[in-house]
Amino acid sequence: MNTVQNLEIPLRKLSHVVGLCLALVLPAGLLTLASLGWLDNITFEIAFWSIALILVLYTLLVEQLPLSSLGFGTFCYKDVLWGVALGLLLLLVFPIASVIVKLIGFEVSQENAKALAGMPTYALFLLALRAAVTEEIIYRAYPVERLIALTGSKVLAAGVPITVFIISHFSWGMGHLVFVTLAGGLLTVFYLWKRNVWVNIIGHFLVDFAAFMLLPVLMKG
Repeated sequence: MNTVQNLEIPLRKLSHVVGLCLALVLPAGLLTLASLGWLDNITFEIAFWSIALILVLYTLLVEQLPLSSLGFGTFCYKDVLWGVALGLLLLLVFPIASVIVKLIGFEVSQENAKALAGMPTYALFLLALRAAVTEEIIYRAYPVERLIALTGSKVLAAGVPITVFIISHFSWGMGHLVFVTLAGGLLTVFYLWKRNVWVNIIGHFLVDFAAFMLLPVLMKG
């Protein structure tokens, strides 16, 4: 029994390391291909959903851990309330980020904003949904939980994923990175506090969809 237990610990740690590579390296490769123009939008969206699904299946089948290890507890109305509260807090990040961008003198890339402003509402809804679900699993729940399990450090568990999250939005320009940094930090803090990915998904979706819908107005302004 002792031998089995002694083997289980390093194997579990190894499985976490492999899972972290899946969560933090695969998306980076995907984003690189997209930036080079080698992936169309539909393929990119499907690929990101696939990575999130792979992580869920990896958790269940390889690590043999429950979905609660990804922050998926029993969904209830309180999750909605906390998610809406998080979404409202994230919306407040916009004016704060705008002030910081102006003070620093960073430019905000208009190319991606113009592309989003021309998309139909249903496409923006699906884009916001994909970003909320997949990014909260890939950049928040999985790496935070596994890094805490491996290192016991919440600082490291927060710092590594948010760094990757910020870098993944680099193509939007330095100005947008200010918002991403503030929003990503708030999402990470909220996850560490609640350890509930439902709350993060709802808040992330609300702020993204609201921002996408407001883009045509902002572009005219």
